[in-house]
Parts: sequence; structure tokens; C-alpha cells
Amino acid sequence: MDLLLNGCYDLLERGYPELQPLFDKYAPPMSAEEDAEAERQTAEAMKQLFATRHQKPTKEASAKGSSRGK
Repeated sequence: MDLLLNGCYDLLERGYPELQPLFDKYAPPMSAEEDAEAERQTAEAMKQLFATRHQKPTKEASAKGSSRGK
């Protein structure tokens, strides 16, 4: 498995997404620190995603939107 996980790590990036379940199955479990960091990164990404989706429109965007109906 070491050969798979370390020697072929870039296969997913090179266009072989069907191998993802195999990598997931044999990857070593995360430590408590790694798990906490992954959770922190996920939470930060979700905050950024929702912050950009729910931003108030700028004056420029509002002006563009109001001229569409004319």
C-alpha cells in the first residue's frame, strides 16, 4: 500500500478520479491534530462560501441590475 499511496499519489491530479475510493480506503487515519486542522479549514471555507453568496450588492451591481428592465 505504501507504493500506492506514496508512489502514485499524483494519479488523481493526472485525471484518474476513479481511483479516489482506493486511496480513501488505504490512506492512514488522521491524527487528532490533523483532524482538527481539517475541520478548521472546512469551517473557514464554508464561511467564505456563504459570505460571498450573501454579500450585499454594490452600488455598481445595483445600477446594472436596474437598467435591465428598460
